[in-house]
Amino acid sequence: MFFSLKKLYKNQQYAIIYERIVIDLKKGFTLVELLAVLVILALMSAIIIPNISSVLNNGKKQVASNSTLDYITAVETYLKVSALEKGKIELPENNTYNTNQETVIDGVPYPAINTLIEVSGDLPSDGTITINDNYTVTNADITIGGYKVIYNNLNKIVSIDPA
Repeated sequence: MFFSLKKLYKNQQYAIIYERIVIDLKKGFTLVELLAVLVILALMSAIIIPNISSVLNNGKKQVASNSTLDYITAVETYLKVSALEKGKIELPENNTYNTNQETVIDGVPYPAINTLIEVSGDLPSDGTITINDNYTVTNADITIGGYKVIYNNLNKIVSIDPA
């Protein structure tokens, strides 16, 4: 009887060890469970990523719009202050300034308007602005922040398209 109790005790030890191994094996995830999680993550990313890029593009367009309005306000302020200090300012032919090139007025070269003003946003990398006799910007067709922005003083920002 003593010998059989010893066998039973060993069998119980093996049973306990076996149960622990089985429990340890059951703690992991099956391949199907892992694939299901990957499919769910892929679907979520397919839905979320286009929305995020759309939000980023709209934000960049808004920055271009605000920078354009700031730039136009700065140009008008510069011209009006200059007119007050110096008297009437001669405007270029067709009342149009190129934002990044010097302008020649009556044979006298003037620096690019971008070098004369300060703005909190971006300066245009290219484009033209048209000014009336009251030193107000009437039209602008500029590239700013990677977007081509068209402005007129009636509708403000007319269009913003990628450059």
